[in-house]
Amino acid sequence: MKKLKNDSYLIQLPKNAFQYLIGFSFYLIIFGELNILRLIIGLTAFLLTYSSIYHYNDLMDYEEDRKSSIKRTYKALARGDLTKEKVISRMIALFLSGIALGALIGGWYVLLLLGLLATNYLHSSPRTKKLFKYNLKYLFPNMFIMQFLKFTSGWFTFTTNLTLLPSWIIACLCTSYIFGYVIYKRGIANISKFLKKKLKLSIALSTIVLITFFISLIIYPFKIPLLAIIPISFIFLVLRKEKSQVKRFFGFLKIIHLVIFMLLVFILLLNVPVVGEINEETGRVIDTLSTLSLKNLDNESLKVFIQINNTLYDYPIKDLKDLEALINLSIGTIRIKE
Repeated sequence: MKKLKNDSYLIQLPKNAFQYLIGFSFYLIIFGELNILRLIIGLTAFLLTYSSIYHYNDLMDYEEDRKSSIKRTYKALARGDLTKEKVISRMIALFLSGIALGALIGGWYVLLLLGLLATNYLHSSPRTKKLFKYNLKYLFPNMFIMQFLKFTSGWFTFTTNLTLLPSWIIACLCTSYIFGYVIYKRGIANISKFLKKKLKLSIALSTIVLITFFISLIIYPFKIPLLAIIPISFIFLVLRKEKSQVKRFFGFLKIIHLVIFMLLVFILLLNVPVVGEINEETGRVIDTLSTLSLKNLDNESLKVFIQINNTLYDYPIKDLKDLEALINLSIGTIRIKE
């Protein structure tokens, strides 16, 4: 049993739970409503369904994983602690139980879970992974959708509203996660060397992260959580001195857990009156500075910023339910009593 505790889906379980709770925390702050039963069912459905994906990945990457000393430390199938038949049965059980629980939330939630499975299939299937795993041109949009669904699953457990969803923050988190994933997959042995070798990619992803971060800081009231993740992010620098690739990998994973968890904590702390007041005061200062900064932009740059903002907020589909007018959704749902 101790060996099986060192399995990929169990190691990733806290991170996945934190990602789900990010979306839920935004919902809680904005709407101020809480249904514990719905939260438990939504979170459990998400974790069960997403855990099945790790078993699928292990099956698809078996030959490659068993040759890697690092992956054998956290993949039971590659170590030989589980048979392929056992992994398949677990994968099916997790998938079916997750989808069944998801149906209790609603048809849109089931579609979200299936979307997660679809994006991961493109990433891991031998038929498609040459494009969606190794080609950055396709990897970025596919992983962006995947992470967007993960970070918003807690939100869509309770509401289908799109207008109030802090999309820029989610976009910043998704791009940051993808940047970290690329480093983990291709530069974990020597992060500094990788960043220098992939300078154009590093600059592109860093630019997207910074742009989405500063837009989020300007237009959303969550100032303290956004500012708090800046110093936390620099913890990644401690890995530069770690020589062991195994320790480097697990250290990288722990830092990702920590960053997402701390962001979650700071969002929830906004419910504390004292923290809420500090956040409001910080917001007034930032709003003043951002107004002055926008006035200093040249007309063309300001027009682009306004156009992007107006496009997002004037888009006709403001709720997932609005899509029912465009597509015929006929998934049966079982509603939880509010």
